[in-house]
Formats: sequence, structure tokens, C-alpha cells
Amino acid sequence: MPGSEPELILSLCNVSAGYHKKRVLYNVGCDVFQGDIVAILGANGSGKSTLFKAILGLVDHIEGNILFRNENIRGKAQHRTIHKGISYLPQDRNVFTSLSVQENLRLAGFGAKDHTQFQSEILELFPEIKSAMIKRVGLLSGGERQTLAVAMALIRKPMLVMLDEPSAGLSPRLAKRVMDIIKELNRKHCVSFLIIEQNIKAVLDIATKVLVMKNGGLKEKHDFGNLLLQENLKEIFFS
Repeated sequence: MPGSEPELILSLCNVSAGYHKKRVLYNVGCDVFQGDIVAILGANGSGKSTLFKAILGLVDHIEGNILFRNENIRGKAQHRTIHKGISYLPQDRNVFTSLSVQENLRLAGFGAKDHTQFQSEILELFPEIKSAMIKRVGLLSGGERQTLAVAMALIRKPMLVMLDEPSAGLSPRLAKRVMDIIKELNRKHCVSFLIIEQNIKAVLDIATKVLVMKNGGLKEKHDFGNLLLQENLKEIFFS
């Protein structure tokens, strides 16, 4: 209904998580609403990727609550979480190099509802992928592989997409196009995004919300227009 509040897609409440006896996240809390594009910034080792893995149940120890559309998914198996409408692009090992482009896309969409029209739309957004469907992924360039990985993360028509460094290995031109595609899918289909990204300028151009992770904690930045200033970058990545 026009004027109605957007749906709360993801809510983290006092989430602490880690591996074995090493805690990485400390009492993290945040809300992601339908239509949000959330940029997550922070230095290497601050806990950004662990946050994604905690949402997907890929950590050894976790406390707190993780609600996806009001259902607690804390500790649920990854395949169950993905089936509910969450998609994840890891930073590496995100394609099967021994398979063809088409086989990779089929695996990414396996078990999904019939979204044939949407999947065709995704392929139209990535013409270099569409023209190489029978090509083995191991023969693709690094940029083509990363572009395929992004397409695979979108192919199931998820409600929430978590992207870990989607522009890694891409030329500035391709990186901008990936960000433009994210913005277009967000606008047209109201897909929500959580994006970990080192290319700050690119992601700030499309973000509706910015979260900064530091020492396993998460803080929302309401005034993120000045994040590109040198003193702010130093605080985020080096302090």
C-alpha cells in the first residue's frame, strides 16, 4: 500500500559470534528494511565477513538473535537460509572453474521457484556472460568470473543479497556497471542488499545506509556524505 512502512527484512540483536574460542563479533545489532542498500565498511579483520557467515550459520559459536522476516534463523543450515530468500556472494571460491557458465548458473538456481523471466533479465544485464554460456569458467578472465559470480548471487530472485567485495578484480568500468545493476534491481524489484566493499566511492554512490565495523562492533553512520574525507577514511581503516 502507498505510504506503508517497508518490511523489516533482517534484524540482528546482540549478535556475538566467532570460531572455536576466538570471538570476532561483539553484540552486533542492525536492521535492514525492504529496499535498503547497506554498505558495510571497515578494516581487514574487523569482522565484516564473519558477520555474513554468522547470518548464514557458518560460524562455530553464535549468540543473540538473527531474524529474517520475523523468523529466527540463528544457527540454521546455509541451504535452509538460502531457500528462505537470502543469497550470498563470498569473497573467493565463488564459481566452479571446471564447469561451464551455464552449469554454474543452473547450480546457483537449483531448487528455486520458477523465475524464468527474472533469470532472463539477469542474463540481459550481463551480456559477456550470456555470450559465453558453454564456455568453461576456468577459461574466463578474472573479471568475467567475478561478473558470473555476481549473476549467480542474483539468479534465484532473492529478497536479500549479501555481497562480499563484488567489485574485486573488476576494472573501474565493470565495477561501476555492477553497482548500477545492483541499483537497478533494487529500484525495479525492491531487492535489499548488504555489501562489503573496499571501493568506497562506488558503493557510496548507491548506498541508502552505511554501517562501519570496528573491532567486531557495528555502528551506523547517518552522515556518510563526508566518509571520503581523509580523516574519516583513516578512522575507518587505520584507527
